[in-house]
Amino acid sequence: TTNPTLMRQAGIDDYEVFARKAIEIVSPRPLSLEVFSDNIAEMERQALTIAGWGDNVNVKIPITNTKSESTVELVRRLSQSGVKVNVTAVFTLEQVDPLLEAVAGGAPTYISIFAGRIADAGVDPMPIVREAVERGHAGGQRMHRGAVAHVEPVGLDAGLLAGKGGEGLILDVGGDHLGAFGGTGQRAG
Repeated sequence: TTNPTLMRQAGIDDYEVFARKAIEIVSPRPLSLEVFSDNIAEMERQALTIAGWGDNVNVKIPITNTKSESTVELVRRLSQSGVKVNVTAVFTLEQVDPLLEAVAGGAPTYISIFAGRIADAGVDPMPIVREAVERGHAGGQRMHRGAVAHVEPVGLDAGLLAGKGGEGLILDVGGDHLGAFGGTGQRAG
């Protein structure tokens, strides 16, 4: 996954050149590449461009911009048009519900729940993660072709759900089972 702010801090000044090299290195594994605009119309233009860089690309879209404007309708348009999306900076179930509805029947989608930051605020993130997965499995909300909820590193709490201490996990809510994968992408349990 990429983060435009961290890339700028690292001195990367040509996002496309960097991204295309990264795509080549990790292919065929998925890679999430984030838009860098804060304007929703420009996010859409960038997302369509970025999606064209490779079949393994997921376009990373924040759940809101810095003006607290929701990107759910943008995510809906992208997913329904076949763009694989990774919705990032998700903190609440109130954000998860409209996303599940928006991407149902669309392209494979990641919903990235920022469990570490939720924990930093003094809230146990695991009930939110578990409920998000349950809602993804719920009738009428089943995700098309393996949509997942991604949990950023949260130390032992995330490891408990995976059955071992780990740096994070991915929950597959698209199939008939809940699969937990460690940070390396290997099945954890």
